Amino acid sequence: FWLFDGSADFEWFSIPASAQGRRGAMFGEAAYLAGGIAGIARATGTQLPNAGGVVRQFFQPTDRVYYRVFSDKPMGSYLTSVEPRNSGWAREALALPPWNKATYVQEVLVPTGTRLQRSRTIPVAEWGRARGGAEQFELLDRIPTTNFGPGKPLP
Repeated sequence: FWLFDGSADFEWFSIPASAQGRRGAMFGEAAYLAGGIAGIARATGTQLPNAGGVVRQFFQPTDRVYYRVFSDKPMGSYLTSVEPRNSGWAREALALPPWNKATYVQEVLVPTGTRLQRSRTIPVAEWGRARGGAEQFELLDRIPTTNFGPGKPLP
C-alpha cells in the first residue's frame, strides 16, 4: 500500500523524454519478457526421460571432478559423481540409452560457477533399463573441451 503514490501520474521509472529513449525502453521491456519466456521453455524442455526424484539446478561451488560414461562420443553433458564399477552397472544404474554401451569412462573437470542440474535416474522400459537409481548431473553451461579427460576402458 505505502509503495504506491495515490496520484494517477505515478510511475515506477521516469519515461525518457526523447523518441529514441522511449523506443529503447520499449525494446528493453520486450527483451525482458522474451528472456523470461525462453527461460521457462528451457527449464521445462531439458529433462531426460530417465530423470526423476528431486530435480534441481545449481551452480558448482568449487572445481570438481565428475565421471562420464560413453561408447563413441568423447564429450557430452551427462555426468555422475561416482566412478562406475563396470559397463553393466553403468548401463543399468544410469539408465543409459541402448546406443550408449558404456565402453569408456572419463573424468570431467567442472569449473566453479558452472550451472548443473541434478536428478536421480529412473527405469526406462523402452530402453530395456529396469533399474536406475544413480545420481546424474546435466551440464547446463558449456565447459572447455580440454576439461574432458581421455576415456579409459570400462570393464
